[in-house]
Amino acid sequence: MNKSYFISVVVPAYNEEKYIAACLESIAAQTYPKENFELIVELSGGNDRTKEIAETFSAKITNTGAKRGVSAARQNGAEAARGEIIAQTDADSQVSADWLEKINQYFQDSEVVGVTGPVEFSNTNWFYKMSAKLFYPTYLRIMFFFGKKVFTGMNFAIKKEAFEKIGGFDTSLLSAEDVDLGIRAGKVGKIVYVPDLLVYTSARRVEKSPLGFLAHHVINSFYYLVLHKSRGFENIR
Repeated sequence: MNKSYFISVVVPAYNEEKYIAACLESIAAQTYPKENFELIVELSGGNDRTKEIAETFSAKITNTGAKRGVSAARQNGAEAARGEIIAQTDADSQVSADWLEKINQYFQDSEVVGVTGPVEFSNTNWFYKMSAKLFYPTYLRIMFFFGKKVFTGMNFAIKKEAFEKIGGFDTSLLSAEDVDLGIRAGKVGKIVYVPDLLVYTSARRVEKSPLGFLAHHVINSFYYLVLHKSRGFENIR
């Protein structure tokens, strides 16, 4: 008989009042039993209506108190987690209805310490949607092929025990904190890429600057893998 893990879902949400309701609605609509997961929203010192909206979904609120970046936000939210599994997505994303159910399924293998999956763009034209269908799975498969078991920040889950064992997120990183966490977690257990563990995310960055979006990821991958440094994201809010 499968074990039902208690899962903590962490959503970093700095001034995301335009997107957060859709994200939290997708989490509230999970096929996974509601008593088996909790919702944590990390505000990162934001000053819009994100907190007010999150509270209508009975979310636990955490706040770094100042905008220190996404890695600090992810870490602060994770530290408040009560779950045996910590899952994370982004505030401008919507998870598929069986997201938590699939996460729980893959952690039935005791060797698995982390899972990640592809991302598709929502509410945009066919070109960008097709680009995401090609980009994210190809990127993940290439990284896994070369032994770099990375996470996609808006679509991953990790065993809390493994998270604590490796010291959580590297909060000195401006970005690529998800890549770094996955690679380090892969040293203590198995990381699995799940093709049908699907999350839909906003295309706002790629719509604003298609070449800039691609260039950021290519250059940032080089920065992290070669120099163990990262470049920050442009503030688009």
